[in-house]
Amino acid sequence: MSDILAIVIAVLSGAGAACMATLIGYAKAWASGKERFDAERASYTVVLGMILGGIAGGLNISVIEAQHLLESVGLFAAVVYFSEAGLKAIVRYLRRRFGDLE
Repeated sequence: MSDILAIVIAVLSGAGAACMATLIGYAKAWASGKERFDAERASYTVVLGMILGGIAGGLNISVIEAQHLLESVGLFAAVVYFSEAGLKAIVRYLRRRFGDLE
């Protein structure tokens, strides 16, 4: 029974997080006057949050574990991005300075 409860709590946590993301996104759009609230689009976000929460609960992934995983993935993505951007900057500088290196 505790496994089912953990999944229900994870689903509700995912729905809550998705609701917060939706509200913040629409508050930003509302402040700029560019977008009105669309319940259908908001429901997609909430359902996605519920699905992801259910998956995490089914896999026994706690919120803290998920946070650590996302931080690790984000940090790794940042390292990859900055390494690639730095390498491109060097190559472009060398091409501009010394002509096409091909």
